[in-house]
Amino acid sequence: MRNSANVKNDLYILILMAFSLPIISELKFYPFHDTFRISFSSAVFLFFLLWVKKIPLVLYGIVIGASTVIFRITIDFIFKSGFQFYSDFLLHFPAFFYYLVFSYLLYITKVNSFHNNPILIGILATF
Repeated sequence: MRNSANVKNDLYILILMAFSLPIISELKFYPFHDTFRISFSSAVFLFFLLWVKKIPLVLYGIVIGASTVIFRITIDFIFKSGFQFYSDFLLHFPAFFYYLVFSYLLYITKVNSFHNNPILIGILATF
């Protein structure tokens, strides 16, 4: 019974992530008023992944990456004149790859087993 409750909670987390992270990824901070920008989606994604108990983290990377790409292409379709699906897909696909690789690296390092060592989690998440 406990495992099914954990899986159910993980599915709620996945749904919450799929809707919130694409929006959060569009919030960017430009500290030097140049092309350099900071997005808070990486930190939020890490915190969500640390919350997960049963479902493999790679699944989260796939779902969040796909939802982010779909969200960004939809935004371009709505607001951009001269929309071209292929060029927009090529522009936004690296976000999918980022979320997939980040979640895979956290999965193979078993970052969720280090909750009692936050410094190690920070080091693993940085590299």
